[in-house]
Amino acid sequence: MGTSNNRFSLKPRIFKDGLETEKMEQELVDQKSELFRLVRETVRMLRKTEKFNRKTGSYKLKHLVEHYLKKVTEGEYSYVSNGELILAMEKEGFIWKPMAKNWPNAFFKVDQNSIDDILKGNGLDKINEHGV
Repeated sequence: MGTSNNRFSLKPRIFKDGLETEKMEQELVDQKSELFRLVRETVRMLRKTEKFNRKTGSYKLKHLVEHYLKKVTEGEYSYVSNGELILAMEKEGFIWKPMAKNWPNAFFKVDQNSIDDILKGNGLDKINEHGV
């Protein structure tokens, strides 16, 4: 039996804009940047769970982390790429899977209550998936 030629049979690679897609410009995440360190520090506040959270995917979570970092850094950091968020979650031990084939966003095994707790505790509980 031969091996499959389906390039998505393995886990997609993580680039700055998110998971690998056929149309993406492939820029790597700078894992040594101060921003990446802050994103990792932020996602450490989240709790892992056994089930994938389908309410808050990587794109929505990146917006929430952006607003949190903007508040705690007094505006110094206000942009987080989708790929930075996904890679930070992976580095902190969160299991993820692509939302769909050839799509840059991911679902995580992350507890929704821990996401809500961080938002409410910082006055950010009214932010939607578009960051407003």
